[in-house]
Amino acid sequence: MRHLMILLSVLSIGADTILSDIHVRNGLTTLDGKAIDPLNRDSYGYDYSCRSFDGYYGDHLRPVEQTVPNILTFIKLRMKWGRYYLATTSRDGDSYPDYHQGYETWRGSRGWVYQEMSGFRKVAERIVPWDYQVKIVAAPKEAVIKDGSWYLGDKKLGTVIWEDFYIEYESYQGPDREEYEIPEPAKPTIGVQKEGVETQVSTLFIYIVRK
Repeated sequence: MRHLMILLSVLSIGADTILSDIHVRNGLTTLDGKAIDPLNRDSYGYDYSCRSFDGYYGDHLRPVEQTVPNILTFIKLRMKWGRYYLATTSRDGDSYPDYHQGYETWRGSRGWVYQEMSGFRKVAERIVPWDYQVKIVAAPKEAVIKDGSWYLGDKKLGTVIWEDFYIEYESYQGPDREEYEIPEPAKPTIGVQKEGVETQVSTLFIYIVRK
């Protein structure tokens, strides 16, 4: 009887909700028309069902030519994101997983992205590892921008990034120098430039991390 009650409770949530938290629906594609495998990670490093990426920074925008690893130039990238950043279903009539599903923009959507970048630098003839971690969260609708940061009332949430988001947490470990240039935090994507999404860009920006 207990198992039956649990099953009925699960079914009452709704099949669409259950599936959206487990697997990408069959038939969905990326912007370049490639079918999304609901069970496996693709060649770029994306696993859309698990809302994760494990690959190279140069591949996160799904370029035609993928990264050729080189110990001094490649950047390893791992990402996780919430379903309100990039969902595992489509409810807007197209074949693409939805950005900020159920919301007009990411603002107020509770969307978030966590990521870690790592690589190596040559310092004084030595090869030295570095590591950068950051969590980025969508700003609440009630938040306002002051002096480059999002505020909710008198509470400072974090530095503005990607227009609708703020940096909730970040850390850097690497060679002992005053500042280093690393790529801007990567955005999980189904391809460059979906209509209405101006934030997916192919240019490599530089993000300055100060110790």
